[in-house]
Amino acid sequence: MTRAAITELFAILLVLAAGAPRAAEQAPDRETLRRAAALCDALLAGPSDPERLEAFRDGAAGIADAGAVRRRLAAVYSLGLLAGGEAKAAKAVRDAIMQGELGAETAEMLDENMMTVECPACSGAKTVECPACRGNPVCSRCGGKGWIQAPTEGVNTRPGCPSCRGAGKCAMCRGGGRVSCSTCVGRGKVLSPDRIQERYLSALAETRKLFFESGHPEMLAMRTEMDRARRCMNLDEAIAILNAALQKHADSGNAGEAREMLDGFERDREDAERAAKIKQSLVANSGNGSGGGEEAGRRVPETVNSFLKALSRGGTGAEFWADGKNARALFVPVSWHIGRSVIVGGFAKVPAQVEADGVGPDAYRDVVFYLENKGGWKITVVEITR
Repeated sequence: MTRAAITELFAILLVLAAGAPRAAEQAPDRETLRRAAALCDALLAGPSDPERLEAFRDGAAGIADAGAVRRRLAAVYSLGLLAGGEAKAAKAVRDAIMQGELGAETAEMLDENMMTVECPACSGAKTVECPACRGNPVCSRCGGKGWIQAPTEGVNTRPGCPSCRGAGKCAMCRGGGRVSCSTCVGRGKVLSPDRIQERYLSALAETRKLFFESGHPEMLAMRTEMDRARRCMNLDEAIAILNAALQKHADSGNAGEAREMLDGFERDREDAERAAKIKQSLVANSGNGSGGGEEAGRRVPETVNSFLKALSRGGTGAEFWADGKNARALFVPVSWHIGRSVIVGGFAKVPAQVEADGVGPDAYRDVVFYLENKGGWKITVVEITR
């Protein structure tokens, strides 16, 4: 049996599946979902390989589920055919799928509007200049009269113009000067191979993830808790959500991903607690004068001065390092006055009044710089108080 015949048979199976009563469609069991995920895994190893795509099709046809699972796999197969340049076969499968009741995600996968670009021939206008009259719809032979002067005298001295058949205007565009673009067939858009490929790979990966996690309920539950933690505005609450989820689903396939998220939240909390302690210590000692010796008393304001100079017009840039992370200032200083530094051990607080770009009193900012000595004084927090 040829590949085209097999594809046609697969499309027929889809039509039969689409026509099955909804009452007969049962929720797929875990084994079906895991098998579907395994088919996606095999195709992901070589998505552009025609033989892998055929194996994917055969496996999808063998899924003992006539509903959503097979339709979703068939949608991926249709995109794979389209990405491989087999538009006719892809359309046959797509048309078969469309006869069934589609879920929103499957319908979005097959939406051709997501795989098109503006037609290069008509620039999206849907029409082009008429190639026959070059935009001048008046018949060039009869001058728009619809008749021509007979070369010899006879019964009819004004026969109808044979070029425009008496219409007096271009027969191809019917006087409009423009015709439907043949490249996009009047749609203004054409399918883009790059966007088709992108859509295909995205649909394949998303389908694999959907079936794999649905076939492993603990992973789906873990994913739900991770999304909850990600949306949470309180770090302590987010950490508690992830800790509880990891205790309940310790063996989940995405537990490692959850632990990485938890580690990140814990580092953020540690950074916040550390910054708060530094600020509390500096504020508590703000009336005790400078400590840390003469060298520190000189280096600390020099560091702030160099930073402001770098930010100013003609400076070297508007970036600085804070706890290993690149940060960017929100103002461009014009002039500044650095106040008295407060230095406690390896930490320092430096107040400053900065004139930023602008006119009038709104141009001035009260800024507090917090520094830490890490083999050299580094600005770790910049706080604009006014």
